[in-house]
Amino acid sequence: MSKKSIFTMNTTKKIVSVYLLVTILLVASICMQVYYGYSTLIEEHTYYLLNSNTRFALELINSKYDGPWNIKGDKLYKGNTLFNENYDIVDEIKELVDAEVTILMGDTRIATTIAIDGERQVGTKASAQVIEETINKGNEYIGKADVLGIEHITKYVPLKDNSGQAIGMFFTGVPQNIIFNVIINSIYKILLMSLILVIIGTILYNVLIKINIVKPLVMTKEYLKVTALGDFTIDIPAKYLQNKDEIGEMTTALKDMQNSMKKIALDLSDRSKEININSEELAATSEEISASSQELASTMQEVAHGTTSQALDLRDIANAMNDVSNSIENAYKILKNVSDETKNTALKADIGKKEIDKLAKFIEDIRKAFEIVFNKIEILTDSVTEIGGITEIISAISEQTNLLALNAAIEAARVGEHGKGFAVVAEEIRKLAEESRQSTEKITNLITSTAKDTDEVISTSNDVKGLVNEQADIVNKTLESFEDILISIEKTAPYIDEIHKSMQGIVDKKDIVVEKVESASAIAEQNSAATEEIAASSEELTASSQEVASTAQNLKAVAEGLMKFASRFKF
Repeated sequence: MSKKSIFTMNTTKKIVSVYLLVTILLVASICMQVYYGYSTLIEEHTYYLLNSNTRFALELINSKYDGPWNIKGDKLYKGNTLFNENYDIVDEIKELVDAEVTILMGDTRIATTIAIDGERQVGTKASAQVIEETINKGNEYIGKADVLGIEHITKYVPLKDNSGQAIGMFFTGVPQNIIFNVIINSIYKILLMSLILVIIGTILYNVLIKINIVKPLVMTKEYLKVTALGDFTIDIPAKYLQNKDEIGEMTTALKDMQNSMKKIALDLSDRSKEININSEELAATSEEISASSQELASTMQEVAHGTTSQALDLRDIANAMNDVSNSIENAYKILKNVSDETKNTALKADIGKKEIDKLAKFIEDIRKAFEIVFNKIEILTDSVTEIGGITEIISAISEQTNLLALNAAIEAARVGEHGKGFAVVAEEIRKLAEESRQSTEKITNLITSTAKDTDEVISTSNDVKGLVNEQADIVNKTLESFEDILISIEKTAPYIDEIHKSMQGIVDKKDIVVEKVESASAIAEQNSAATEEIAASSEELTASSQEVASTAQNLKAVAEGLMKFASRFKF
């Protein structure tokens, strides 16, 4: 089997496999949609039929049997008709509505069409869910329910007596597996039709792929092989270029690539000839550059030596400027400290002035208080003097009284018995006069002592008053000194601020000068380094020029090889 056949088979197999995979996924998706959609639709339709069929069945029963639903004993009646094991009516309704039918008394089946192994399932119970909804609550139940182990789509209607009490149930239902079988049968039909269509489609798809895809791809592969060998004489068939699909776009792009490669090959041939010519010129030029670069290297060595010397001088200047900068910084810091201390001194002097003002006021208050005390002491001295005069008067009175008492005693003695009472009185008066004299002497002594103390207090007060006045004068002079200090500080502060600002300007300018000097030093060092690098580069340029000359020779050989390679292409 040829490589072409193998390529065709592999390509077709891959494309058909993708087609089959996509088709299978599509069919599976359709079947899933059919299953879920159809099952929902059938269930809804079944519920609808159960509703209508249940109404029809109950109307049929009501039309055939009169009377209400009732229980007699353990039997269910409608009117007088017994429904226990009455299979005729349930079979008739099943035939009419095509669904299972059951009549229940309470929760027990008494007549049903449901049979297992040919035996009708009477006497069996309904599910608890149905009993709760229909019997206990008296509501209709429609939905899925378990009926004797088989899931049904059901409807239960309560059977009520005359009092409205649910005494039984009427059931219609369809087994769930019947609906499932209907859906599965539909899916089987869809799958069978899909399988037939897939087989037919695969055959047609295979034929179309071979004609429209595989054959153009095989042609493209063969064309690329020829192009890879440098043969541009084969053209792509026009019918493929005229296609409006991806194959047409691919063959058109392939044709454009052929034209581009042909142009590149022609250009390569022309450029290789030019390179050959230019390489010879480059070799000659490189030899001239080598000679010039040697002269340049010698000159740059001399320049580098001078630049290095200049860089060293500038570095010394930069170091000196750094020392100056540090000195200026220190002077600036000292001046700043002086400015700060001047402000602190002014602040403290102001605080001191305020404290001395308070002290002066306090001393003035003391002086005024002493004046008041001094005045009070003088008044006290006058009072003591007056009291002394009064005591002298009292002393004189007591002496006179004593004399009078003595005279009275003498006169009483003369009178005799009649004068005894008067003598006693005179004696008592004499005693009182004596006591008054003694008290007066004590008072006189106290007054004398008080007067002496008062004189001493007056003398001391005069001394204190002199001291207070002297302290007041000292405080006032101190206050005047503080005011002079504040005035001097106020006059000095602006000059210090001006000096501080001037020094700030010097510091700012100093930084600029230092920066410029350092920049000039750095530039000089860079120039020195650059000069040395240029000198080194000049030497390298000499070596490179020699290498360029050698490379030019190699380039000439490469150009000749390119010319030889370009001659292989066919146009």
